[in-house]
Amino acid sequence: MRAVALLVLCCSLAACKRSKEIDCGAAARAWVELAQADLARDQDPDRQASARAVLPALREALSDRCNAEAWPLAVRKCIAAARSADALERCDPAAAAATAPDPAAAETAPPTR
Repeated sequence: MRAVALLVLCCSLAACKRSKEIDCGAAARAWVELAQADLARDQDPDRQASARAVLPALREALSDRCNAEAWPLAVRKCIAAARSADALERCDPAAAAATAPDPAAAETAPPTR
Protein backbone atom coordinates (compact mmCIF):
# COMPACT_ATOMS: atom_id res chain seq x y z
CA MET A 1 0.00 0.00 0.00
CA ARG A 2 2.83 2.36 0.84
CA ALA A 3 4.45 1.66 -2.55
CA VAL A 4 1.22 2.60 -4.33
CA ALA A 5 0.98 5.87 -2.40
CA LEU A 6 4.59 6.66 -3.26
CA LEU A 7 3.98 5.89 -6.93
CA VAL A 8 0.92 8.18 -6.99
CA LEU A 9 2.92 10.96 -5.33
CA CYS A 10 5.79 10.64 -7.81
CA CYS A 11 3.43 10.66 -10.78
CA SER A 12 1.64 13.73 -9.40
CA LEU A 13 4.91 15.59 -8.94
CA ALA A 14 6.05 14.67 -12.45
CA ALA A 15 2.75 15.90 -13.89
CA CYS A 16 3.11 19.17 -11.97
CA LYS A 17 6.60 19.70 -13.31
CA ARG A 18 5.52 18.99 -16.87
CA SER A 19 2.56 21.37 -16.62
CA LYS A 20 4.98 24.27 -16.06
CA GLU A 21 6.91 23.41 -19.19
CA ILE A 22 5.80 25.24 -22.32
CA ASP A 23 6.67 23.26 -25.43
CA CYS A 24 6.99 24.78 -28.88
CA GLY A 25 3.48 23.71 -29.84
CA ALA A 26 1.99 25.51 -26.83
CA ALA A 27 3.99 28.65 -27.57
CA ALA A 28 2.84 28.59 -31.20
CA ARG A 29 -0.79 28.12 -30.14
CA ALA A 30 -0.51 31.07 -27.75
CA TRP A 31 0.92 33.22 -30.55
CA VAL A 32 -1.99 32.28 -32.82
CA GLU A 33 -4.52 33.06 -30.07
CA LEU A 34 -3.00 36.51 -29.68
CA ALA A 35 -3.07 37.03 -33.46
CA GLN A 36 -6.73 35.98 -33.55
CA ALA A 37 -7.56 38.49 -30.84
CA ASP A 38 -5.83 41.22 -32.85
CA LEU A 39 -7.70 40.15 -35.97
CA ALA A 40 -11.02 40.44 -34.17
CA ARG A 41 -10.35 44.18 -33.83
CA ASP A 42 -9.73 44.58 -37.58
CA GLN A 43 -12.71 46.19 -39.31
CA ASP A 44 -11.98 44.73 -42.76
CA PRO A 45 -13.69 41.33 -43.13
CA ASP A 46 -11.67 40.42 -46.24
CA ARG A 47 -8.40 41.08 -44.45
CA GLN A 48 -9.66 39.10 -41.45
CA ALA A 49 -10.58 36.13 -43.63
CA SER A 50 -7.28 36.06 -45.50
CA ALA A 51 -5.27 36.37 -42.30
CA ARG A 52 -7.29 33.65 -40.57
CA ALA A 53 -6.68 31.35 -43.52
CA VAL A 54 -2.91 31.42 -43.00
CA LEU A 55 -2.89 31.16 -39.20
CA PRO A 56 -2.72 27.33 -39.11
CA ALA A 57 0.30 27.33 -41.42
CA LEU A 58 1.93 30.10 -39.37
CA ARG A 59 1.32 28.15 -36.16
CA GLU A 60 2.96 25.07 -37.66
CA ALA A 61 5.89 27.07 -39.04
CA LEU A 62 6.44 28.81 -35.71
CA SER A 63 6.37 25.50 -33.84
CA ASP A 64 8.77 23.91 -36.35
CA ARG A 65 11.21 26.82 -36.12
CA CYS A 66 11.04 26.81 -32.33
CA ASN A 67 11.87 23.09 -32.29
CA ALA A 68 14.60 23.39 -34.93
CA GLU A 69 16.30 26.29 -33.15
CA ALA A 70 15.67 24.86 -29.66
CA TRP A 71 14.22 28.09 -28.27
CA PRO A 72 14.90 28.41 -24.54
CA LEU A 73 12.08 27.77 -22.08
CA ALA A 74 12.16 31.46 -21.11
CA VAL A 75 11.30 32.47 -24.68
CA ARG A 76 8.50 29.91 -24.92
CA LYS A 77 7.09 31.07 -21.57
CA CYS A 78 7.32 34.69 -22.69
CA ILE A 79 5.32 33.93 -25.84
CA ALA A 80 2.70 31.98 -23.87
CA ALA A 81 2.34 34.81 -21.33
CA ALA A 82 2.22 37.68 -23.86
CA ARG A 83 -1.08 39.55 -23.90
CA SER A 84 -0.23 42.11 -26.59
CA ALA A 85 1.84 42.50 -29.73
CA ASP A 86 4.21 44.77 -27.76
CA ALA A 87 4.72 42.09 -25.13
CA LEU A 88 5.26 39.50 -27.84
CA GLU A 89 8.05 41.58 -29.39
CA ARG A 90 10.03 41.23 -26.15
CA CYS A 91 10.04 37.43 -26.63
CA ASP A 92 12.61 37.47 -29.45
CA PRO A 93 14.45 34.12 -29.51
CA ALA A 94 17.39 35.68 -31.37
CA ALA A 95 17.90 38.18 -28.55
CA ALA A 96 17.69 35.37 -25.99
CA ALA A 97 20.30 33.38 -27.91
CA ALA A 98 22.57 36.41 -28.09
CA THR A 99 22.51 36.88 -24.31
CA ALA A 100 22.71 33.18 -23.42
CA PRO A 101 26.10 31.98 -22.23
CA ASP A 102 28.08 30.11 -24.88
CA PRO A 103 29.08 26.71 -23.47
CA ALA A 104 31.94 26.42 -25.99
CA ALA A 105 33.38 29.73 -24.82
CA ALA A 106 33.27 28.56 -21.22
CA GLU A 107 35.29 25.48 -22.13
CA THR A 108 38.04 27.48 -23.85
CA ALA A 109 38.14 30.51 -21.57
CA PRO A 110 41.15 30.74 -19.30
CA PRO A 111 40.42 30.13 -15.63
CA THR A 112 39.71 33.21 -13.55
CA ARG A 113 41.46 33.86 -10.25
